[in-house]
Amino acid sequence: THVVVQTTRQQVLYRDRYQREPIALIRNFQPLPACMPDKPSAGTRVLWVGNIKEVKQPELFVDLAERFAGRTEIEFWMVGRPGYHRAIRPTMDRIQHSSCLRYFGELPLDQVNRLMSQADVLVNTSSFEGSPNTFVQAWGCGAVVVSLNVDIDGGLRQQGIGYVAGDTAKLAALIDQLA
Repeated sequence: THVVVQTTRQQVLYRDRYQREPIALIRNFQPLPACMPDKPSAGTRVLWVGNIKEVKQPELFVDLAERFAGRTEIEFWMVGRPGYHRAIRPTMDRIQHSSCLRYFGELPLDQVNRLMSQADVLVNTSSFEGSPNTFVQAWGCGAVVVSLNVDIDGGLRQQGIGYVAGDTAKLAALIDQLA
C-alpha cells in the first residue's frame, strides 16, 4: 500500500508507470568512517563486493582480472556470498579456482569495511542496482568507484564522483589508467 524509493530515478519511474507518488525518498544511510584510512603505498588493489548472482555479473570481474594477469602491481579481490543457483555455478567455479584474483567468500560487514579501507578501486559490474551500499563504503574509505553500468541518479558522471565505463573494454582501460 505504500512505496518507498531510494533514488530520484526510481521516483520518476514509479510516477511514470503508476501515476502515483512514493510516500518517501530515502537515500542510502551507510555509516561513514570517522576519517580516511591510510592506503598501502605499493600496488593497486581492485575490489568487487556483492552476492554472487547473475544480475551482479561477477564473471565480468573475473574476465577483468584475467586481462591483467601478469601485472603483479595490480591485485584483484572479490568478496561475496557464494552462488548456488545452477546458472551461476560455472562462474562460481571460475572464481574459486582463478589464479588472477583472491576470493574471500562471504564476510561480515566489519571485515568488508577493512578490505574496503585497503582498496584503491571498487568495481561494480551489475547490470542494475537500486542504490549500492558499496559505493558509499568506497567513497568513505577513499576508494575510487568504477561502475560498468550503474550510475545512481547520474552521480558518477554528473558529479564526478566516479566513473561509468559502459563496456568491458573501457572498464579495463579505466583500471589501467587508475593503476
